[in-house]
Amino acid sequence: MAHRLSYLKFIRKTHFVASLIVLIMMLMYAFSGFVMTRFSWFPKAKVDFDTSFYALNYKPDTTNLEKLSKQIKIQFDVSGRKEFRRNNDGSISFQFSRPGYYCSVLMQNELDSVRIVRRKNASFMRLINVYIAYTDFQEA
Repeated sequence: MAHRLSYLKFIRKTHFVASLIVLIMMLMYAFSGFVMTRFSWFPKAKVDFDTSFYALNYKPDTTNLEKLSKQIKIQFDVSGRKEFRRNNDGSISFQFSRPGYYCSVLMQNELDSVRIVRRKNASFMRLINVYIAYTDFQEA
């Protein structure tokens, strides 16, 4: 009989500890959600825009945009995840992004000039939004 009572006491303590762990996790989840919804607690950081125009002294090869985007990364010192597209007017857009940094490169349809807009912003909400866009809601 004593053996059975010690076993029941062990079961009760195990359930009590497990309940405390679950309660603590729920409180942490609720508290972090409460903090994240208070936008006024996280002031917006100043956004730094840097716009540059460059004339190209060569005719870029636009048949392989992947290769061209690598050349642009090296030549104009931009970094981040790259995306590119051809626009209807014949221009080509490249976007390079990473958390806290966004760079847009636009090659005009004559392919003789490049406009580069760099945006640096390290506010909490901007970093979260860039991270979500960067991961595309995909699981690893």
